[in-house]
Amino acid sequence: MSNIEEDVKILNNLERYLNILIYEGQHKIFYNDLGYDEKTIDCINALEHILLERKQDKAIIKELEEEIVNKENKIWQLKETIQDLENECVSLHELIDEEM
Repeated sequence: MSNIEEDVKILNNLERYLNILIYEGQHKIFYNDLGYDEKTIDCINALEHILLERKQDKAIIKELEEEIVNKENKIWQLKETIQDLENECVSLHELIDEEM
């Protein structure tokens, strides 16, 4: 089974091939066994749309991953602050106990 990157490479190659067909004057491709009669440019447009969506999805995923890292860092900082405050409280209690 292929991974998504291999599939994207295949789609890019198919898009280039379809552009060559248009350049050579073949404006329609036929899938006779399935009964489809598609314009080559429509196939290219569909491929471009799919590839663009994939690119946009990757960008969104990257942003979300960065957001997760930032939130994890904030949580770590908050935990440090809580620990510092707890230590300060212990020190204050010790000081109060000494004065009594």
